Amino acid sequence: MTVRKRILVVEDEPHYSALIQGQLERRGYEVLLARDGHEALHCVEQYAPDLIILDIELGDPNLNGIDVCKRIRGQGNRTPIIFLTDKRKDVRDLELGFDVGADDYLRKDLISERELAARIRSKLPPQVIVIDDYMQIGIPQRTVSILREGQWRDVHLTPKEFDLLKKLVENAGIPLGKTTLLEQVFDYPDDTETETVRKHIAELRRKLEPNPREPRYILNVHSIGYKFRDFR
Repeated sequence: MTVRKRILVVEDEPHYSALIQGQLERRGYEVLLARDGHEALHCVEQYAPDLIILDIELGDPNLNGIDVCKRIRGQGNRTPIIFLTDKRKDVRDLELGFDVGADDYLRKDLISERELAARIRSKLPPQVIVIDDYMQIGIPQRTVSILREGQWRDVHLTPKEFDLLKKLVENAGIPLGKTTLLEQVFDYPDDTETETVRKHIAELRRKLEPNPREPRYILNVHSIGYKFRDFR
């Protein structure tokens, strides 16, 4: 099973958002659109995109692209962000964009499908995540293996166990609440089933941790939920 990468495009000019959406969908990406900073922040929280393409200006002087980037990074979110600029943009604004956490930028008037695709590929997380030479996670293949007694051994995870592991690993170092995990991994609308999260965490630890009684990777966060140890 191949997991489509989800890209959020934040652009208030319909011409450019439609252009970029078409280019990305032809390349097999799932595309989310936001017209302003408020929609962008909502999409980041609700849909956890793999990459964000963000207009540096937007139409709201009180919440422009710089502000959106700053808020995302202020939450500890490391999702790659590529700024869109126009040819008139002052270099000082670009410097400020990098200062608040942008990863790259593209000029709107010079957008080409091949360059856009290349920039995105260079910023997306690796297809295989290797952790401490102990654990390997194949994202598209949805596979996991761990090093035991000098041998790489495949670990069978249920679909929801893998989804939960992926969510934790992609947010390594960031505490995720039980309600957030229920909504984003298990599609439950409220927190009445938090025991579901606990049981899946226990199974992941049993299958993956060197010592499940003293977890090294999948950690409890008091009064919040869980996090994967920051390995980056």
